[in-house]
Amino acid sequence: GPSVGYWISLLLPPCIFLALMAVVDRAPPIDPALLRDQFRIVISDSEQPPPFREDLPPEDYAGYMDYTPVAANNFTSVWYQVEVETPTAPQGLWAVYLPISGGMHAIFVNGAPIGQNAPMRPPYSYFRTPVYFEFSSALLRPGVNKVEVHLVSVRYGGYMFPFYVGPAQSIKPAHAYASFLQVTLVHAAIVAMLLISLLTLGLFWVRPVETG
Repeated sequence: GPSVGYWISLLLPPCIFLALMAVVDRAPPIDPALLRDQFRIVISDSEQPPPFREDLPPEDYAGYMDYTPVAANNFTSVWYQVEVETPTAPQGLWAVYLPISGGMHAIFVNGAPIGQNAPMRPPYSYFRTPVYFEFSSALLRPGVNKVEVHLVSVRYGGYMFPFYVGPAQSIKPAHAYASFLQVTLVHAAIVAMLLISLLTLGLFWVRPVETG
């Protein structure tokens, strides 16, 4: 039967890997006060921020998401508005960060566009990567500021999780980490698998008799 050393060699590598990942795989923390989980919602095809009902309080989405199914034309267009209060005029760069995305996004701050990850018109793209846009704090004013997110999604529907708005220096490390895991690492794995496939095909081409 298998020896004790065999079972140790079988179980030790995955245990070491899991222990190592528990230490390495830790996202940089973000100040919880920067999380925006209360927003107003308007279903609209407008390319500019539509009017939101100010007489209704924002809905609380802490711990869950908003889901809007696609319409008869097989896509959905939804606007989300959050309020960001700044007692004094802020300084430096600020950022909007969506850790989870599904579709295309365009971001507006007090009505001014700060970025989009694709043209918000057909043919529609579909993104699953984190969304991050920086903007100058000059767009903010003392008091209540409005940040609108336009989501256009095809396939199943649109969904929006709570997201972050705040100073870029507090948010950027977490986005860089998430982007490395979800974009850079995935691309590297695809390239590695492609190279392994090419090497395997080359080996078979050189020695086709070696069926094993």
